[in-house]
Amino acid sequence: VLASKKVRYGDVSGITSLQVDVAATLNAIGVAHEKCGEFQAGMVSCKEALSIYRSALGSDKHVDVAVTLNNLGQIHRHLGQYNKAMGVYKHSLEVMKTSLGDSHRNVAGTLHNIAVVHSKCGEFDQALDLYKQVLVVQREALGEEHPDLAVTLSNMGEVYEMRGDQGPGQRCHYLLAIKLYK
Repeated sequence: VLASKKVRYGDVSGITSLQVDVAATLNAIGVAHEKCGEFQAGMVSCKEALSIYRSALGSDKHVDVAVTLNNLGQIHRHLGQYNKAMGVYKHSLEVMKTSLGDSHRNVAGTLHNIAVVHSKCGEFDQALDLYKQVLVVQREALGEEHPDLAVTLSNMGEVYEMRGDQGPGQRCHYLLAIKLYK
């Protein structure tokens, strides 16, 4: 366990390692609260995790910080706080790209979340542009038949539908999603 932590966090002291473990646990608790619809409790846990990560790791430029930021974005989105969600997601994306590169599944996930916010705000063209980027990253990181692609294609179909485009593009995205779901 210690060797894997050294690879992930560098040479950290025992106290820092314990702090990182506490932060990871708090982040997981925050996600659990979010999944149960307990958004305020989730917010508190994720913010505490973020504070501990920043203190222990000395920087925002770590993937665990990015994941926690992404989770905070999810909570803001569920609360309808789209501007806050967008800001947090964009910060998370920046850190993820720096930490993981442009073609990682977590980068695709955060891009996907940003596209959802654009869609919720009625910014359909921006959402579709981002979903197209998500598909590129997902195909590169996950392959052509991964279920995440089906979710993205289905969301694209929904965006076409919300903007009133009932043409072949909208149907095509739904059909491709159904094919991947099977």
